[in-house]
Amino acid sequence: MSVAQTDPSSMPRRAGGPTAIWVLAAAVAVGLVSGVALASITVSSLTEAARGGSITPARLAYWTQVAVWTTFIPGTVPPAVNTTVAAPTVLPATGTSYVVNSATSGHGAIQWNFTEATNAPASTEVEVTLTVTYGSTPATQVITFFVETQAVIPGTAQTFGFFFDAGAGATLLDTSVQSSQECAIVGACP
Repeated sequence: MSVAQTDPSSMPRRAGGPTAIWVLAAAVAVGLVSGVALASITVSSLTEAARGGSITPARLAYWTQVAVWTTFIPGTVPPAVNTTVAAPTVLPATGTSYVVNSATSGHGAIQWNFTEATNAPASTEVEVTLTVTYGSTPATQVITFFVETQAVIPGTAQTFGFFFDAGAGATLLDTSVQSSQECAIVGACP
C-alpha cells in the first residue's frame, strides 16, 4: 500500500489559521507591553495645570475680571492689598500687582487680573470676593479685599493683578468664582 505525499504549501488554507493566530497574539502582546509602559509614565516637573472653569456672576461696568490663571509669586513680592473694609487700598494711577495673603517668592500662585475702566466713579470703594478651589487635594479658600478708585480717574484703562499664594510647588486650579460690589460709601460695605 502506498501513501501519497502532498506538499503542504499547495494545500488550501483556512481563514484564521495559524498565521492569523500569531498576528493576533503579537498584537495582544504589543498592546499589553504598551499599556504597561503607558501606565508607568509619571510627570516629574509640572509648572501649571487647570481644570474646571472661571465663573464671574456679577460685574461692575468699570471693574472687570479679565483673566485668572496659575503662576508663581514674583521674585519681588508685591505689596499686600487691604482686607479691611475701613481702610481700602487706593489704586494708583497706573496698573500694578498686589498679594491677597502672606506670600513667598517662587510659591505656586493663582493670579486674577482686573481692569479699571475710564468710566469708574472717583473715590469709590469696591469689595472683591474670590472663592477658589485649588491643589491636588482640593482646598477651598475665600478671599475678600477692598480697593478704592482714584480721586482722579486715569485717562486710560488700568489693569491690576492680585496674587494668591497657594504654597510651595505648582498649583492646580479647580474653580474660581469672583464677585465685586460697589460700597455705598468708603469704609462701609454690605
